[in-house]
Amino acid sequence: MVNKTHLLIFLFWLIFMMSHVVALAEDPKLALPHMVFVKGNCFEMGDTFNEGQQNEMPPHEVCIDDFYMAESEVTQLLWAKIMNDNPSGFKDCSQCPVENISWHQTQIFIGKLNNITKKTFRLPSEAEWEYAARSGGKQERWSGINEQTALPHFSWYGANSARQTHPVMQKKPNALGLYDMTGNVWEWIQDWHNDDYYQKSPKTNPAGPSQGVSKGLRGGSWFFTPMGIRTTVRAASGPDHRFFDIGFRLAADVNEGKHSGEGFGL
Repeated sequence: MVNKTHLLIFLFWLIFMMSHVVALAEDPKLALPHMVFVKGNCFEMGDTFNEGQQNEMPPHEVCIDDFYMAESEVTQLLWAKIMNDNPSGFKDCSQCPVENISWHQTQIFIGKLNNITKKTFRLPSEAEWEYAARSGGKQERWSGINEQTALPHFSWYGANSARQTHPVMQKKPNALGLYDMTGNVWEWIQDWHNDDYYQKSPKTNPAGPSQGVSKGLRGGSWFFTPMGIRTTVRAASGPDHRFFDIGFRLAADVNEGKHSGEGFGL
């Protein structure tokens, strides 16, 4: 009798969990960001202005395939719906980017999200990130612009952030329709980091070093000066590191949906 009782409890639990997953997948309030189709091309990756750090050099031609990039960073609302927690330091802001998360935690989140949505979301590569931030590989110091006087209209950074994160999509987007690519929070990328990688990077779809001790971070954050949030700035940290200005953004291959991004709608 005890065994049958335990079996019934398990079956009820299993049915509940399956219905929960289905409900999440069908929930229009899952808060997935719109996925923007990014047409691939070749561009000069790296510091073409000759004003950055050595690890941004040399500028080199890179060609990437079409891909999707989320129009905004993953929010605390979406994270909480998938993970049932909120590790962010700046809480009580559901539309602010989730932060204080490690690279390893992003992989757990993406795995769960993919299981629910039956998609294959991922982090962007470093080349994809920079290409998208620069509005399709244009020569842009900051995402969408070159003039520092316009920066407060496009980014949250040290001069206007009040030292905290802000809701996504409150500033102007770049020419691709991507918001907060520079400032607000640093964004984890898929690649391992190496300061000298640009000296030996392959031309087509570079994926970073095959191994390393640090994962790449891009975009700067609410804490930094204009120089620290340029589109070519390269930073990195251990994959277990967390801080109150580190978040992430989703990407995906083009075979996941139509060019309009409709294939990602729930």
